[in-house]
Amino acid sequence: MADNITRSVLLSGLCACGLLFYGCYSVGMFGPVFKNVWGTEIVEPEFYANPSAIEELIEIVIAAEDAGKRVRMTGSGHSPSDIAVTKEVLLYPPLLTGPLELDNSQLRNPNLPNIARVKSGTSLRDLNTYFEGIGMAFPNLGGWDEQTIAGAVMTATHGSGLDYGPIESTVLSMQVVSNGGEVLQIEPTQGITNPHRFSGFLPENPDIPVRLIQDDETFQAMKVSIGSMGIVYSYILQLEPAFWINENRTLTTWSNITSSDGFLTRLVEGRPLNPGGTEPDYYELQVNPYPTVQSPEHHSSQRSDYNVLLTQRWKSYSPLPVDRQRAVQGSEILQAIAVAFQPVVEGAINLAPQIASSTIDTALRTQVDDSYTNISHRVFNIGLINRTEVYAIEIAFTLDDIIPAMERQFELVASLKTRNIVQSAPVAIRFVKPSDAHIAMMEGRATAMMELINLQGLYGVDTYFQQHQQVMFTEFDSRPHWGLDLNYFQGEDMPRNVYPRWDDWRRLYNQFNAKGTFNGKVTDRLGISVADTVDNAKNHHVIN
Repeated sequence: MADNITRSVLLSGLCACGLLFYGCYSVGMFGPVFKNVWGTEIVEPEFYANPSAIEELIEIVIAAEDAGKRVRMTGSGHSPSDIAVTKEVLLYPPLLTGPLELDNSQLRNPNLPNIARVKSGTSLRDLNTYFEGIGMAFPNLGGWDEQTIAGAVMTATHGSGLDYGPIESTVLSMQVVSNGGEVLQIEPTQGITNPHRFSGFLPENPDIPVRLIQDDETFQAMKVSIGSMGIVYSYILQLEPAFWINENRTLTTWSNITSSDGFLTRLVEGRPLNPGGTEPDYYELQVNPYPTVQSPEHHSSQRSDYNVLLTQRWKSYSPLPVDRQRAVQGSEILQAIAVAFQPVVEGAINLAPQIASSTIDTALRTQVDDSYTNISHRVFNIGLINRTEVYAIEIAFTLDDIIPAMERQFELVASLKTRNIVQSAPVAIRFVKPSDAHIAMMEGRATAMMELINLQGLYGVDTYFQQHQQVMFTEFDSRPHWGLDLNYFQGEDMPRNVYPRWDDWRRLYNQFNAKGTFNGKVTDRLGISVADTVDNAKNHHVIN
């Protein structure tokens, strides 16, 4: 009898949310099938729900826990890893979006400026539009904006510039549906909420109790918890007043930026980047890993070097003129051609691997621009080229390691090229301020992120990534991006070796995943799944 009731509750809870198919979902033989945009993760969950309110999240978590089932919340499907998936109860958030009421009277500082409360499933793109309309902005962003805010926070997604942390650093407070469907509000020890003024209930539904936890360790563990410590309902974010950016992109060389007085050397050594000029707020590199013969006008004699596109950006809180076009005339057309005719490009490179280097050089040269100005989020977004069907991984290095790591990458692509296995896109290098989140890739150290991208249809693309993962993770003290990863970590020893606070995170993970309700493929792979859920599912047989 109890088993039938449990099954009924779970089914009614999921049906109440609506079986709606969005984005990465399609209908399989037995129900909805989730496939990420990379095609690397495909699952047909037992139950799929599209919740629109916290009441539904609570009901689903309670029913799943009673039935011994796992619950995961996916995002926009932009992670190639298994971080967001389960074969049991899978939630998708396109209805869990938009701004929420924020009761400033409950804050320590009721006049705290530039803050907003938003639902966890809202995309960065929609948030950018909303924030622009109310005169606010994220302090920094990556090059793509279709991720959900929860997906970006949970995986420590980032922009570039050592004065700025990953997106999780903007989180002031978060509300999470936890064990038993309890709603928790998690903040630092001296969080923004005044505990003496805290109502103890959800602003949009005073019938739902909320327990306030103000504790640094819990907050640091929960922010970047790879979706395994509860289902996030909302965030309060610390933003900035709206600002504009002037962007400069110049073509240079690896030997230039790594010389004793070069840009990258100065950055690594903590010296001014533009002596006598204005220091950039944001900066990043794109590198062609294949050497190119440099023309005499740049050097006293011809020699091989690696071309580099150096991007520098300066922010302005005063409006700047908005440019209609970025980079040289026709660059957007070239991007559109690359996306529309990707199979043709892949076929040409497979037939003539030697053209890979010139293809990358063309990509760098068409982005050169002395000045491009726009509202901040439009500059951060790199545009249509994001639509290309690629595989990608991103690796976090200590700042001191980025030059030797990049030069090791030169050696690796040269070796692979002898086997006709080539790279088709520039290597992107971005820089991120240290994070206090236990398992953020930037935890405890200034970080250089290396992103490796390759077209999906190229010969030997699997070998390309396997070789890079093996070399970069064994020869350097590096960490894989939780979202941009091809499931490299296997077992718990691997993350423990590179995250000094792993065991602190693990203790809190066990506490906030007490019955294994928030296990998933990623926790199985890491060998940390709490066993109760699996055991309960085997014993109860409540859902077939």
